[in-house]
Amino acid sequence: MEYGVIYQRLIPTESYLSWIKYCYLYGALPILLQEGIKKMVTTINEEYKDDIIVPMGLHAQLGCIVTPNSVNKIAEALFGMYSVMLNSLDVQPNIRVVYSIGEIKNINVDSIHQVAPDKIMVKVGRYLDSADDIGIFKI
Repeated sequence: MEYGVIYQRLIPTESYLSWIKYCYLYGALPILLQEGIKKMVTTINEEYKDDIIVPMGLHAQLGCIVTPNSVNKIAEALFGMYSVMLNSLDVQPNIRVVYSIGEIKNINVDSIHQVAPDKIMVKVGRYLDSADDIGIFKI
């Protein structure tokens, strides 16, 4: 069955935050960023609960699996909320959100990071890591 896949990555330009681009551990992030991510994840998971198949978890790089018809609006919401949160912390909102629609065989997982490497998951992950361009990218 086809689903929407969304992944996000923070690409800070501030030299003291540049390591975050390579961070995968939520607990290693600065406390204010952890708090902002937690609030944002909770808001998105609640606001779009009817459209989210595998909700966002608390990770340094966020992602979720959603219904195909909601993938664009949730990707835009993620980008917008993350931008607002970073601006409130006086950090440049350099965010890369990549999304696509494709077949996923097993969605019975607790986190997008536990999904088997189906073709769509690899496609989105590779594109996410392929460049540092900022914005929302549909592939």
